This record gives sequence, C-alpha cells and structure tokens, in this order.
Amino acid sequence: MSQNVYVKGGDYIFVPSLTTRSFYVLGHVAKPGPVYFERGGTLISAVAAAGGPNPDAIVTKALILRGGTLRPQVAVVNLRNIMKGQEPDLKLEGGDIVWVPRSPWSKLEDYVEAVLITAAQAVAVQEGLGALGTTGSAGVTITAGGN
Repeated sequence: MSQNVYVKGGDYIFVPSLTTRSFYVLGHVAKPGPVYFERGGTLISAVAAAGGPNPDAIVTKALILRGGTLRPQVAVVNLRNIMKGQEPDLKLEGGDIVWVPRSPWSKLEDYVEAVLITAAQAVAVQEGLGALGTTGSAGVTITAGGN
C-alpha cells in the first residue's frame, strides 16, 4: 500500500514502451511470441528464449525483419552456423522480428510478405491477450514456398 500513488486530474502518467525492449521470435520454434530484454539481445539469445528451433525447422534460412511493415529490411541468416560459432551472433534491436521457417522458400519477396502478415497477426493476438489481462503464446506458423 505504501507504493500506491493517488492520481488527480491534470496528472501525467508515463508508461515506457516495451517495443524498444522487445522483439518477436515466430515460426517454427518451441514457444513463438514476444521476447523482452534489458539490453544486449542477440539472435541466439532470442531463439533460445523462444525454446529453440523445432527439430525439423529450416535453420539455414531464418529471417530477421527490421523496420516494421512499411519498409522492412530483411536479413537471411544461417542459425546453424551461428550456433556452431562459424558466424558471429547478431545484435537485435527493439521491434525486430525473427522468423524460423518450417519449409524451404524460394522467392524472398513473397516469403517476407507472408511473414509480415503473420507477424502482424501474432502481435495483434498477443496485444489482445495482454488487454484481457491474460498471457499466452501467439503461436502462428505458416508454410510458404514448398513442402
């Protein structure tokens, strides 16, 4: 009770955005959804926080999407090489989306569009759950470009 603060008309309440400290790990991982970090979030730490890739995930063609849905920048990364120490781990920024595919893809532009649509749906589900005061996983998986 000592931490309760009375709010009166004209008071301002500042709630810092979690967007600057969160990113989404989606696709074929054990626990797809948001990952929150204080500082220094990396690709491997994010995938690990999401329970790691599922055994049949395509870890050689994971995506990092940065910049939102209007002008996304896309990086194709080989998680296997990073996990083996053959390539450096990558630092993530708030709002990044990491996608671990379940199936191979061939045309990057079409695949990115499908990932962005699915990511937007996952974020909406997660935000809706938060508004209802419950927790859950926005586990959404799509199949694109192949088997």
